[in-house]
Amino acid sequence: LFGPGDNFHPENSHVPAGLMRRFDAARRVGAASVAVLSSGRPCREFLHVDDLADACAFLLDHYDAAAPINVGALTALGWRARIPLAAGLADTYAWFQENRAGLRA
Repeated sequence: LFGPGDNFHPENSHVPAGLMRRFDAARRVGAASVAVLSSGRPCREFLHVDDLADACAFLLDHYDAAAPINVGALTALGWRARIPLAAGLADTYAWFQENRAGLRA
């Protein structure tokens, strides 16, 4: 998950927020590169928090099974995320920039 108000902590944030913080810090000091450590094997699926809220409301009306459900891949029931990744990331980064001073390190 990601979105405005996310956890941008350098050690325990969600992937998009953590990367935003690192890229922003590098941009502000003029760094030529940013190291992103990963094996490359994990497959990530990103969902904006507003889409999660929409999915929860949808599920209240359209899902009553006891089994867990993967909201990110919920197209079989007719729900789809509405916020494009680029727009959601831009919205989140704008929030981060406006609130950077008040965030804990």
